[in-house]
Parts: sequence; C-alpha cells; structure tokens
Amino acid sequence: MIILYDPNIRKFVRKTIYSYGFVMNEVGEERDDRFVFDCTSIDAEPDYWKGLKIRNILQKHSDAEFSTGLETAKKGEEFRVYGQNRFRKRK
Repeated sequence: MIILYDPNIRKFVRKTIYSYGFVMNEVGEERDDRFVFDCTSIDAEPDYWKGLKIRNILQKHSDAEFSTGLETAKKGEEFRVYGQNRFRKRK
C-alpha cells in the first residue's frame, strides 16, 4: 500500500496492490479521527466487485490501537460494513 498527499486536489491518494492481481485506486480525506478512502477505480477488477462502491476506513483509537474497515454499497444503496479489524500493540 502507498499513501500520498496530492496538493492539487487537496486529498490523500492511496494505491493498494493485492496478491490476487489487481490494484485498488482510492482518494480520501481525514474525517474526525479517521481517514476515509473512496475507491475511484480498480485495475484488473475482479468480477465479484463490479458494480460495487467501495470505501476503506483507517481509524486511530489510541497510541496503541487502530482499526481498518471496508464498507460496500450497491448503486442507489447506503454503505454497509463489509468487515472490520482492530489491532492492538503488544506490550
């Protein structure tokens, strides 16, 4: 995964490369205590994702804890949580 800030659009740009052979291109921004990335396109998009809107979320809960989440929506529908993982730093 690569995250960059694009000053031209004043948003973050993220590219995630998956071992399945596709690249997800996203544009995002900080909202409250989290980063929200909306998928703009997928290079070599898998058939099962065609027609879905995809949103990824990174959220910091503390210096020792953060979570990642994926939300999806079909056309005309609201986003729903697809999955979420929470991580804690070991002491």
